[in-house]
Amino acid sequence: MRDNFVRVSAEIDGTKIIEENEENLVVPAILAREGIFPFKDHIGKTTLGYRPASELKNAAFTAEGAWVVSEKHIDTVFVEDAEAIQGRVEKTRWCSDINGIIGQIRWFKKACDPKFLDAVKAGTKKDVSFAYFCEKDIMPGEWSGQKYDFVQRKLMFGHLAAGIPEGRCPSPFCGMQLDAALKAMFDPEVTEDYIRIRVRDPGVFVDGSFRTIVLSAGEGIHAIIGKFKSDPQGATVIQNYMFERSKGWTMEKAQAWVDKHKEDSFEETKEPDKILPKEKVDPEKELERSRELLGPYHLNDITKR
Repeated sequence: MRDNFVRVSAEIDGTKIIEENEENLVVPAILAREGIFPFKDHIGKTTLGYRPASELKNAAFTAEGAWVVSEKHIDTVFVEDAEAIQGRVEKTRWCSDINGIIGQIRWFKKACDPKFLDAVKAGTKKDVSFAYFCEKDIMPGEWSGQKYDFVQRKLMFGHLAAGIPEGRCPSPFCGMQLDAALKAMFDPEVTEDYIRIRVRDPGVFVDGSFRTIVLSAGEGIHAIIGKFKSDPQGATVIQNYMFERSKGWTMEKAQAWVDKHKEDSFEETKEPDKILPKEKVDPEKELERSRELLGPYHLNDITKR
């Protein structure tokens, strides 16, 4: 089943301005994340849909360049009226630390109410919501202890509404609050015995799957590992590094070690490598069809004028 119009919310961070000039205001954003979200069906009944990280990651490249509108959604998935455009989504990336899509929103100042942009910069307008097409797979299940009614597959992102009231994935998990959200998730911690550095959001892990391992007894390096909610039967991955202070570790040394050894968790969004098979094209039939669409204006008539 193909859903024509689905909205999913996130958050932007206007307090961390990437660029501002006379024409543009650019702010970072967490655009979408894996999770279970409520949706209303055609009779108004609320059902729960699961959006897997794998499907979200596959569709992330379709969010690049999406047109942005402010404060509320338009009635269609894709913008059909150029006058409604107030900005554009840029530099989308997949972030495995949060199982979500991050990027930037470029606001076109001439198309925006100055008071609205002031609210974005002040951090009082944060939430964003993507409209998108998807296929609804009626396959009830459970993710992270929460039951769902269906799975969303083959997502195709349309427009983004930003500065809306709280949506399905509210701040600080999504939206115009990127730096604040990530900072809260990954701020290092110093205890009496350890320096702890998070490298992934604990919220993307299966509860109860965590355990501590020793990476180097001699150097005093440990790690907390667990399993992703999106792949509970898969391999364990590192969520947190722990460095023994008694071994001489400082925050600076520990952070440098992590920066050197941690795998890159950000990936540029790109079109999938998989090439779908195409039907054979009959040149004669396609030419005949083109002439039908052109009516009296096909090539033969044009060359006679």
